[in-house]
Amino acid sequence: MWLFTNTGFVSAVQIEKYLVVRSRDRESLEPISELTGNPIVNTPKSDYPYRVITNHETFAKWAQHMALNIDYSNFKSEVFQVRGADYAHALTRVWSDMHEVEDHGARGKPYPTNSYIVDKSTAVVSFGNSLSASFATVGINPSSAEFQEDKAPLTGELRRLEDFYSLGVDTSEQLNPELAERVVDGCFAYFNQGKNPYKDWFGKFEENVLSNLGLSYWNGSACHLDLVQWATDPVWGDIKEKEIRNALIKDDIEFLSDQLDSRNIKAIFLGSSLVKYQMEKADLIDVEVADVFNYKTTSGSTRSVSFYKGRTKFGQFVLGWSRTFSRQYISPENYALALEKLNHFMKDNS
Repeated sequence: MWLFTNTGFVSAVQIEKYLVVRSRDRESLEPISELTGNPIVNTPKSDYPYRVITNHETFAKWAQHMALNIDYSNFKSEVFQVRGADYAHALTRVWSDMHEVEDHGARGKPYPTNSYIVDKSTAVVSFGNSLSASFATVGINPSSAEFQEDKAPLTGELRRLEDFYSLGVDTSEQLNPELAERVVDGCFAYFNQGKNPYKDWFGKFEENVLSNLGLSYWNGSACHLDLVQWATDPVWGDIKEKEIRNALIKDDIEFLSDQLDSRNIKAIFLGSSLVKYQMEKADLIDVEVADVFNYKTTSGSTRSVSFYKGRTKFGQFVLGWSRTFSRQYISPENYALALEKLNHFMKDNS
């Protein structure tokens, strides 16, 4: 019998008249050893290097105790808190491998069929490791530039994420759990050394938002999540069919909810008013406009940016702004004032 709990992984078998509980690591057996009073025996030449000898009744008592004390809503998140990142990551790989026995067709079609999804692209579950990051910026959906340039796929050192070409498949039906794990690993490693992250986009958040909090995509303390996990071409704002935009958000926003519920993320930053609107519509956040900054564009028009603060329904702190500044549309003086305003807002509310 294999048993995964928030304190570890054990394997229980009967050997002669005894029940032997075994583990890969000593810490997994410590709760059972404490309950039974029996020592943890080191058996380095066996399949499992640690074991505790007990009986069926005592093991059942321990298993019942673990079951009766389940007070968490997400197991992976609880494991991360109790046992840390290494154990949580190993557990996640087991969880992923179990997709191999999932009933065929249980989830319908996992790959969107509308023509605006970038051809041969894959879902971007996160930019950076969302399992270990403590902070997340949130946007609408990945840029088509993550997979292509001038309609041509990124290849070689320019490739940013896994796509059908790198995975060696022609259709979504050829995707399997092993390839899905490569896709997820590629997302988690997006900011690793030697990669080619889209700095025109993430550099703005890094400079204007994360630096104010002593965080960074590049050291793993922050990651980026999206309401929709698929890159589109044209970009989101140029998709004229409202029903297609709504369908993409409806299909994917529950995944974002699961990420916020199950990860170690302590705070998020909303990248636009549209992100705020959609997350409020899905009852994921409760935020207010904490401040407003008015500025002049290069054409002389007056624009404003709102700063948000609040909480997610899972308790994470929420900050955000209504728009991302682009240098070509705002004078250098106003750009500096806007960033100074954001800097003070972030530090006052961090």
